[in-house]
Amino acid sequence: MKQRLKGILAFCTALLLVLLGGCQGAGRAAFTQDCVLSLQAGSTTAVASGTRTDGSQAAGETVSLAQPPLVEGETFWLPLEAVVAALGGTCQVEGDTATVRWLDQTVVYTIGAPGAQRNGTDWLPEDLPAFQDPAQTLPPEAVAPQVREGVWYLPLALAQPLLYGGTLWTQPTQDPAAGLVILGRELAADLTLGGFSLASRPQWEDLPADLTRGMAETGRQPSATGEPYDGVCWTGDGVACWVVQPQPGGPDWQEAGTLCGVELTTGDQATPRGLKVGDTLDRAQLLYGPLVDLGHGIYQRAEPFGSAFHLCFQVQDQTITKIGLYNNLWGMEG
Repeated sequence: MKQRLKGILAFCTALLLVLLGGCQGAGRAAFTQDCVLSLQAGSTTAVASGTRTDGSQAAGETVSLAQPPLVEGETFWLPLEAVVAALGGTCQVEGDTATVRWLDQTVVYTIGAPGAQRNGTDWLPEDLPAFQDPAQTLPPEAVAPQVREGVWYLPLALAQPLLYGGTLWTQPTQDPAAGLVILGRELAADLTLGGFSLASRPQWEDLPADLTRGMAETGRQPSATGEPYDGVCWTGDGVACWVVQPQPGGPDWQEAGTLCGVELTTGDQATPRGLKVGDTLDRAQLLYGPLVDLGHGIYQRAEPFGSAFHLCFQVQDQTITKIGLYNNLWGMEG
């Protein structure tokens, strides 16, 4: 009888291990560095967008965190193990040391110690240009990990060697007053909307026929800034494209024919971060960070993409009715 019970127990144990292993293997691939993660203080729900190591894309995907982030004054504290898990990495804690592995990076943090060790090399915030200005010097407690009620918390400044490769500092998008921080660089896809990319200032006539098929010219209006060119609007399937052209009788212009703006006018498509017409203004802020009220129901992302591309939202009763992406030649009209 004892032998039979041992046999049954061994079989059940083996089966459980197989099932657990299968569950782990069925987990989603890790994110690459082409990702952004929106976090809110006090919330165990994050939102992720970007590219995974298997090539799949996430656009506004909800991610559960084991612990919530915290904000104290101007310092945003990240629950280290929860954030690393959301990115698809691993975090091993041994005593006062936490070793994080994500992609090709190994970053070691130590409780109470400023900085970190990335791939065997010591790293300190003071090495970064942003912290060489004495007026921007961070207090010691803002550059050292802490443990609170058994949970490792990392000050935002120490996320740099993990998220940005330990080289050029890319400031995360943050709004401490709203308890919001967005980790990661701009997405490679952030300059694309409705299938149209503004990244290379494309000529309308050079775009693939499959992309513009079915679109029709539906209007023309002068530049709002008084420049000597018009915007010609092409629309189709919930997407509107603006193409700059010289004004009738006006001089030729080197930017003529350039695609300068793309707008989503229905909820059939989403931005690369998962925002759609019909979503709330609060969700736009969660996905893109602080917004500027331009008046007439138009809001614009406070920070432009690539220093020259603006993302705007037309809003009515806190609901988004239009989403637009523009280069420096055009903008959203109220």
